[in-house]
Amino acid sequence: MSKMTLRWTPRVVLAALVLCCASPPALAQAYPNKPIRILVGFAPGGPNDILARILGDHFQKAWGQPGIVEHKPGLGGSLAADQVAKAAPDGYTLLSTGVGAVAINQNLLPNLGYDPKRDLAPVSMMAWTPVVLSVAAAVPATTLAQFIAHAKVAAGQLNHASPGTGSSSHLAAEAFRLKLGFQSQHIAYRGVPPMNEAMTKGEAQWTFDTPQGAMNLHRQGKVRVLGVATNARWPLFPEIPTMAEQGVGDFEVFTWFGLAAPAATPRPIIDRLVGEVAAALKGGEAAERIRNLGMQPVPGTPEEMARIIDTDTRRWAEVIRAANVKP
Repeated sequence: MSKMTLRWTPRVVLAALVLCCASPPALAQAYPNKPIRILVGFAPGGPNDILARILGDHFQKAWGQPGIVEHKPGLGGSLAADQVAKAAPDGYTLLSTGVGAVAINQNLLPNLGYDPKRDLAPVSMMAWTPVVLSVAAAVPATTLAQFIAHAKVAAGQLNHASPGTGSSSHLAAEAFRLKLGFQSQHIAYRGVPPMNEAMTKGEAQWTFDTPQGAMNLHRQGKVRVLGVATNARWPLFPEIPTMAEQGVGDFEVFTWFGLAAPAATPRPIIDRLVGEVAAALKGGEAAERIRNLGMQPVPGTPEEMARIIDTDTRRWAEVIRAANVKP
């Protein structure tokens, strides 16, 4: 059998270069040609789940390929993040994530199994919301100043609730407590519903919650919302005064949700996803569903999401160390 020799003539080299240059657009045009898995690290019904379903519905309409939502709850979203980090980087396994799995847990949980910066590729932010300070009905405070004064003389008598250790709610409370200089015992509950039940029963005296959940209880007279952790009033709840206007400056805390992919996912596929996230969230029923959660849709670029992750990673690492937070 004779051997075939490939001679690298200028024409062959040119053809190879053309093929190489054409590969990324061709890759993007071929994607997707099968269903896309969107992993959620929490139980159904929460913001990560709802946002993933919004995207899944949009993928079906835009591409004719469904986005199949799969739940893998545990470790504050990190079990799902670990699975996505180890998936093939082909755009068919994505992560609907909150701040915990990509910015907080690496500073809190030993042996996480993945490095968010090395193993995950940010795609786009999807939505965000600030946290609000609410107090139990029995707490003798109707303003932020009154609560701060009460907290400073009630050393050893205060408990603050959260839906889990290391959650945005928990770390916001620790940052607030450290900033104002008072003592309070943290109680971690298994999710938002039991946390809110504890607040209404007076088992815990204060917490940081999302505006939507806190205002529902506020209007029922079960808690009092004293301030939103922003410098400007939150447009969805403009009646809540800000921390800044009540004398507590430089205290902005947002909880946010975004889409991530395995590292090394080709940029043309990332760019296609970025465009479809923006299209899914830009208005209509999807945007209304997000605002009904008390959140604002905020699509963006991978670079913008990466900057937010880096900022929150540094910020919450400092709080975890200063408050000696343990998993």
